Amino acid sequence: MILKGSTRGGSRQLAQHLLSDENDHVIVHSVDGFIADDVEGALQEIYAISKSTKATKFMFSLSMSPPSGVDVTPEHFDAVILQVEERLKLQGQPKVVVIHEKGNRPMHAHCIFSRINTDSMTAIEMGLYKKELNSIAKDVYIQNNWQHKMPKGFLGNAHSDPRNFTLKEWQQAKRHGLNAKQIKATLQQCWQCSDNRKSFNAALAQSGFFLARGDKKNVHLAVDWNGEIHVLRTVLGKNVKVKDIKNKIGDADKLPTVAATNAIVAMAQSEAHIKLKEELALRHKYELKPIKKLHRQELKDQRITREKQYKFHQQRQQKEKDERQKHYRRGFKGLFDLITGKHRQMKRTHEVRQLAADNRDWDERSALIKEQLAERQILQTQLDIVKERQQREVMKLNADFVRTAHGQELPLKVNQNEQQNITPTIPTMEFH
Repeated sequence: MILKGSTRGGSRQLAQHLLSDENDHVIVHSVDGFIADDVEGALQEIYAISKSTKATKFMFSLSMSPPSGVDVTPEHFDAVILQVEERLKLQGQPKVVVIHEKGNRPMHAHCIFSRINTDSMTAIEMGLYKKELNSIAKDVYIQNNWQHKMPKGFLGNAHSDPRNFTLKEWQQAKRHGLNAKQIKATLQQCWQCSDNRKSFNAALAQSGFFLARGDKKNVHLAVDWNGEIHVLRTVLGKNVKVKDIKNKIGDADKLPTVAATNAIVAMAQSEAHIKLKEELALRHKYELKPIKKLHRQELKDQRITREKQYKFHQQRQQKEKDERQKHYRRGFKGLFDLITGKHRQMKRTHEVRQLAADNRDWDERSALIKEQLAERQILQTQLDIVKERQQREVMKLNADFVRTAHGQELPLKVNQNEQQNITPTIPTMEFH
């Protein structure tokens, strides 16, 4: 299970993220230690208490992502949270746990702790929490017999996936509808297939990138068609050092600045490219429309089914509770039961039955979640395949026009075969 944590503020924005309908399903698992019983109210409580301190990052946000292809339950997350509380000295701190289901991923969870110690009115020092979380994550893989799914990066930096990207890189790609891992892999492929600056520059041009240097810091950069900046020493992976970059393509100060490169990009962005890009975007939109419509209807049906099950569980639990309550005698007989200990014995029996009822309800709910996940995976797989192909088409179109900025011929229209491959069911759109 991958564990990521951060100290942060922004309680209102975080609450919106946790409850966002971008997720297929959102389960508020627990709200502990607060007056409020909802997520937004609980996080606002943390913020209100923090105003009596100097803390600006008054929350600790923990995300828990199990490996794909495993069955997880809330108990898995609860067990991890207990370990995190102990290792990071967060025992007894108020917390909110929200479980998300999205796409083909197994359910993943977010736990938000208050960092404010109300006795001392100070923020709890988190120390080397990233190191601790990595240690706990490794233990969780072993405890659950998930060793075969353990990321290679846990075995050492040399085994880590060089295409892993940061939040900033992911957001950068998302702004233009691209895939961050795909961009990173493309740049790494350009590096591996070249042996000097000229061949590397040519490989970049073929893939839609320009070689440049930083305006403020003298670093080697790749600038894409959209003007986004990618630092080579970051995207090429840990095995490629700064000296390796210098040996292959020379000092950064011999490269054009970002400003000069952006000027080249602007010149290359012709009216033809804008029209072709708009046409491609429109084709992609219409291609995804029927799939997204099916996806929305599927989610709507699943949420209705879950709501019906939830109401049924509530009604059954209340009925069983009323039945157990009838076993308690009243009046003098009830007093006799209290004195003899019969009331206490009966209460323990009922608590055991209540726990069994809770477990039964969760088993039924878990079975429904698993069934619905299998249903969503069919449609989500189709959606992922289409999106990945569309991302490749966007990158290829951009690359074609980047080559013009390197002095090559400008394509005036999309190849007819490529047009047919984009979407055979959508008619060609004409722009005037």
